[in-house]
Amino acid sequence: MDSYFYIILFSTISAMSRGLISVIDRYQIGYKKQSVLKVNFSNNLYTLLFIIISFFYINVNDLFTMILNYKIIIYSILVQIVAVGYSKLFKRLSIFESAIVSKTAVFFIPLALFFTTGRINFGNYFISILTTIIIIIWVKKKSDLKTLLHGVIIIVPPLVIQACLFPLLVGDYKKY
Repeated sequence: MDSYFYIILFSTISAMSRGLISVIDRYQIGYKKQSVLKVNFSNNLYTLLFIIISFFYINVNDLFTMILNYKIIIYSILVQIVAVGYSKLFKRLSIFESAIVSKTAVFFIPLALFFTTGRINFGNYFISILTTIIIIIWVKKKSDLKTLLHGVIIIVPPLVIQACLFPLLVGDYKKY
């Protein structure tokens, strides 16, 4: 029962941290026009602090093995590419448009996961297709499609590649 508590606790902290970082990123990059590299570097310092704190709670050998694994390093690079993509997106589009553009990735991610795992949940995929089509129809009336298409080109490929490679790169670390 203790392990479930910690999973829920760390998942909640992770979600709150990610949401907070997203808001800060949008403010710093989108409104204050700060450097993408500087903002992402700061975000990575917070992650490094979390890893240092984790040393007190996780077996150090397991942590080093995981951190130094080439698959984790490749996945970390993909995460950084997605972060830089979002940073560029926040500079070019409003928060609303950024969210809409990101939503289009949901159309492709189940296919990417099917490509690497051989499994697909058709019910979930149907919902993905339906919600993406509804959003595209709704946005078509409210935004410039050319601007949104540029946003799709910036963020959707990295998101889909990250989703596609996730099971291959970090599937062995599910328990962590």
